[in-house]
Amino acid sequence: GAAQQKEGALEAERLARLAVEQDPESALANAVLAATLMQKRGFNLKSRDEVSEQEIRAAGEKALNLAPDDAMVNVIYGFVLTSLNDSETAIPHLRRAVEINPVNARAHAHLGRALRNAGEFEEALSHIQHALRIAPRDPMVFIWWGWIATTLLLQGDYAEAIAAEKRGIALSRRYYWNWLVLAAAYGLDGNVEEAKKAAKEAVNLNEDLS
Repeated sequence: GAAQQKEGALEAERLARLAVEQDPESALANAVLAATLMQKRGFNLKSRDEVSEQEIRAAGEKALNLAPDDAMVNVIYGFVLTSLNDSETAIPHLRRAVEINPVNARAHAHLGRALRNAGEFEEALSHIQHALRIAPRDPMVFIWWGWIATTLLLQGDYAEAIAAEKRGIALSRRYYWNWLVLAAAYGLDGNVEEAKKAAKEAVNLNEDLS
């Protein structure tokens, strides 16, 4: 889940495929396969068609059919749908995950991300911030700060977006998306030099960026 670089994403995919091979009826294994394929797609910016959206959706849908009332299956399926730009379909599954397990921090964080993509910025921030209160040491916290930063960025609050993204980067400097968001925030705030530095860090972490 915390694969920050392409090599990690590819290894996660290999392990997920092995899990499905060992137990094809495991809802979690199928859900994680869908998620790792999505992660792989995120790193493969030059040729996304190499990762089939159909395969991603099939694995996610199989997981949900196997365990429709499992909170984490709903969380992972919601993550996949959000990443496929289908937030409208993702949000009910993520709300269901929160309903099943109100103290599942990842359910709140991913619901916040989907709501952000749907333009519901205030509710998005509320859920992501709640995730941070529930699990401040979760391995994914560096990404959650990035989601807060992008929400603030979309609201036009560039200074606060920069501050939030710096918190994410302080937790992990290896995640290129956080550097891209920081570059965008600096650029929109008029600080071109810092924007260039942040963009350079992103390119150093992902050779597919131009």
